[in-house]
Parts: sequence; C-alpha cells; structure tokens
Amino acid sequence: MNMGRRSRSSLVDGYARGDRLSWDNYNDVEDLKRIVEEYHKRYGFYPEAVCADKIYRSRGSLEFCKEHGIRLSGPRLGRPHVDPRKKRELERIERNDERMRIPIEGKIGEGKRCYPLDRLCTKLKETSETAIMMSFIVMNLARFARDRARSLLFALFNLVYAMLCAALSRIAAACGHDIHMKLCFFAVARAMLQPNEG
Repeated sequence: MNMGRRSRSSLVDGYARGDRLSWDNYNDVEDLKRIVEEYHKRYGFYPEAVCADKIYRSRGSLEFCKEHGIRLSGPRLGRPHVDPRKKRELERIERNDERMRIPIEGKIGEGKRCYPLDRLCTKLKETSETAIMMSFIVMNLARFARDRARSLLFALFNLVYAMLCAALSRIAAACGHDIHMKLCFFAVARAMLQPNEG
C-alpha cells in the first residue's frame, strides 16, 4: 500500500500517457485487470505480454492473464524447472521482459529529472493534477519535436545527397574519371544519418 499521489502511465511509440491519477491509497494488484481491459478496449486485442512490477504477480492476476493468453512478466511461482534448457528459455524471456520495461522507466525518470513530476509546488489537488498532465504534454511535444527535427534533417541530407550525386555524375561524364569511391562515401554517410525505426 502506498499513500499520497499515485499515478500510472504507459508508453506507446515513445509517447507517454497518464492513465490514472489518484490521491487515494490503493494496492496496485487490484489495478492489473483494469489496465488490461483498458488496453483491450483501446486497441481491440489483448497484449501478448504484460511487463509490470513484481507486485502485480498475484495468483488472481496470473489466473486472469492465463485466461486471456497473456504472459505476465517475472519469475513463475513454485519450484524452478528441472530441465536446464527450459529454465534457460524462461530466464531469457524474463530478461527480455525486463528490457521492455526500460523505456517506460526511462520516461518516468525523464519526467522527474527534466519536468516537475517529483517536485510539485502546487497546493490544491486540481492544480497538482493539471501540473502533472501538463508535464506529460510537454514531454510528448518535446518527443514530437525531436522526431520531426530528425526527419527534416534526413530529408535535407537526402536533397544534398541527390544534388551531389547529380553533380558528380556530370563531372565524371565530362572528365571521364571514375568517381565510384566518392559515391560510396556519400552512400555510407547517408546510411549513418538515416533515422532509427525504433
């Protein structure tokens, strides 16, 4: 049980979303079914896995996830597997689930470090909630600006690349020189500046 301001957030494609904000003390275990059902309502299907803190791994939560074909991250209850291959496979899945949690934990850290999520100076509940949601909005706007700046830079580089290739081709045709190495250099530089898909 925790007391004071409690918030629950999720991360989709790098954008944070404040899902729940409460001033009442409650146990997180009760929240898992609601989180999964909200996900199903929003996206139309249940998630493949839920990567959550260990407090969510109650028997009721495990049964609910098993009913819906959802893998709940973390170590399984009971004795460990005797088969070493199965045990290694389960440990690998657990490590991958922990890696999937890194982005949301990083986003929460960014909110505390760069935005006032951990140092609210407001007195009223309403103004505190507004400050928290404004922090999420500003974090998402900053992410949007970074994405757009990266796309703009890549488009500008593509334009310069195309102009240089055309100019070098004309020079090569006029002089009869082989400029294959210069084109390779520009191709490598272009590949290095290509925006990351993830």
